[in-house]
Amino acid sequence: MPRLALGLCLALPLAAAFGATPAVHLEARAYADDGRLLYRESHWVFATPEGRTRLVLYRCPDGGPFARKWVRDHGLPASPDFELEDARRGYREGVRRRADGRREMFVRRDAGSAERSVLLDEAPAPVIDAGFDAFLRAHWNLAPDASLSVPFLLPSRLGTLDFRVRRLPDQVIDGRPVRRFRLGLDSLIGFALPHLDVAYDARSRALWRFRGIANIRDVEGRNLTVRIDFAPPEPVDDASAAVQDAARQPLTGRCRLR
Repeated sequence: MPRLALGLCLALPLAAAFGATPAVHLEARAYADDGRLLYRESHWVFATPEGRTRLVLYRCPDGGPFARKWVRDHGLPASPDFELEDARRGYREGVRRRADGRREMFVRRDAGSAERSVLLDEAPAPVIDAGFDAFLRAHWNLAPDASLSVPFLLPSRLGTLDFRVRRLPDQVIDGRPVRRFRLGLDSLIGFALPHLDVAYDARSRALWRFRGIANIRDVEGRNLTVRIDFAPPEPVDDASAAVQDAARQPLTGRCRLR
């Protein structure tokens, strides 16, 4: 059974290279099924010469950072390059550009393992990592209960699988109109396998909640099943100092998620 990870390169000297960095900042909290706080996420989304860029710092419940992710879309919002590094086991995965211009996906299981990589098949371009958010926004007005088949990248498997994205009926939750989408395997047995549910504030289109298998793993290296609640995004006129701090903070490797 595939383990789906969603679910966002090297740090740039932003202040020196670009000056003031307007950004959108948002915070999120990931919970276990029993309501325990497992970890936190701090996101910054901003523009760079590589296109729209997202930096995510993953923190233990006590605030210590244990993982970091860079996502750069290079003009392909639904199919970006990305690199995730988790210091607890030395796990790394992502998609990067080679000197010849082609892209490859890569994965390293832990600090003691060799990295493996394969060329990325881009015909058609797969949905990659945080690009799922861009894909849903591009299909915001998909009819209720209508669905689309899309190839979704699974770097841990060094391949893609066909998934089906379905818009669920809108709901009102705690007085908030919510637009919902579900991602599941596009197969005859897909209904019996884990799926991802993503919910947005229907008025502001701000990401509100994610339920399903995350790209963060437990102490045994298995993807966690979580509920992630997102706070409303906040525009920041100059996030260069905050982004540089998030890019440079040492990853502790102390957080034992289970």
